[in-house]
Amino acid sequence: MLDGRLTFHEGDVVHELGPGDSIEVDGPVPCVFANTGDAECRYAVILARAEGP
Repeated sequence: MLDGRLTFHEGDVVHELGPGDSIEVDGPVPCVFANTGDAECRYAVILARAEGP
């Protein structure tokens, strides 16, 4: 998270994120990013692929 607050739904798990927070998702699950507050938020999504076997 860069600025503001963000609610991140990782499948059935809900994370409340603020500035400086980060999260790593291990497997493919449905994800939802939600800014439910009145203020804007800024966040970065970084995708990295592991080498295959």
